[in-house]
Amino acid sequence: MAKAGKINLDFFKQHISEKCGFQRPEILMKPKFGVDVSVIDLGSGKILISASDPMSFIRGLGPKDSAWLSVVLTSNDIATSGYAPQFAQVVLNLPDTMSAEEFEDYWDYTHHYCDELQISIVGGHTGFVPGQNSTFAGGITMFAVGDFGKYFTSANAKDGDLIIMTKSAAMMSTAILSKSFPETVKEHFGEDFWLKISSKFEQTSVLKEALIAANSDGVTAMHDVTEGGIFGAVYEMMQASDKGFEIDESKIIIDEETGKMSALFGYDAFQSVGAGSLIITVKPHGAEDLLTKLNSENISCAVIGTVKEKNSGYRIISEHEIKEYKHPETDSYWAAFYNALQKNWK
Repeated sequence: MAKAGKINLDFFKQHISEKCGFQRPEILMKPKFGVDVSVIDLGSGKILISASDPMSFIRGLGPKDSAWLSVVLTSNDIATSGYAPQFAQVVLNLPDTMSAEEFEDYWDYTHHYCDELQISIVGGHTGFVPGQNSTFAGGITMFAVGDFGKYFTSANAKDGDLIIMTKSAAMMSTAILSKSFPETVKEHFGEDFWLKISSKFEQTSVLKEALIAANSDGVTAMHDVTEGGIFGAVYEMMQASDKGFEIDESKIIIDEETGKMSALFGYDAFQSVGAGSLIITVKPHGAEDLLTKLNSENISCAVIGTVKEKNSGYRIISEHEIKEYKHPETDSYWAAFYNALQKNWK
């Protein structure tokens, strides 16, 4: 039986990477582990960028937050190319127990967030499925049209590049747990804390910082942080780029709220779902200018490490030791979530 969650590198290599249908010469970026987008040459100096993710419908979060999660995660993938998403196709396989009112709310919010991000929904499929109890209720594919030779992927990091992160580690983990267990969070930290931490949910778009990075000198690659957290995102980027890395744990931004929540729920902020943070590699001469631009837009950021040649491995510098990074089989968030359920936290 396959393990739950995203597939790992070995699974991708064994079952998928060499079995992707007909290989057209127009493909500039084919499916690759750790890469967020595909890139296709349209001719006449134009390219088509695309990315896909599940559509989420999570009753515990409600229609509004489920719709935001569905839209923003795919938007973040496109953003790593240096372009904003323009078009979307949406497939919905929803539970047949969903009421008309629930569907209307969910779709209204999906429309609202796409409209807000200037994404046109141009087609798809909608259906209701008996016995559909998964929180993944279909899929969404987004597209952007760009200029040939002017795009980024996560596969272009270079030896000696500095690794920059934005915002805070584990943003999405912290926000979802606060919304899933509000009574517990309020009991421990108070109403004001809960309101502040819950608001982080809608701060998980990386589009703004990605577009800033795309227009900055020396930037070589971008990758958004999802499952596996900061460590996992850097690992995926270096796998895609065929490079090694060295990360200084002490440089990773963990905001105060996430520090408190991770202690309460028992998740590792370095290795938990972290949508809302963007990993950027930049040549040393461009790092200061990029940091200045991000800070001027009130986007927290920090240099957390360096890209190394492949045979240097994946090194984490902690307070007491230098250790080799081992990519975990599951994200730290999931254990925290299910432990909270078993404790009957509300």
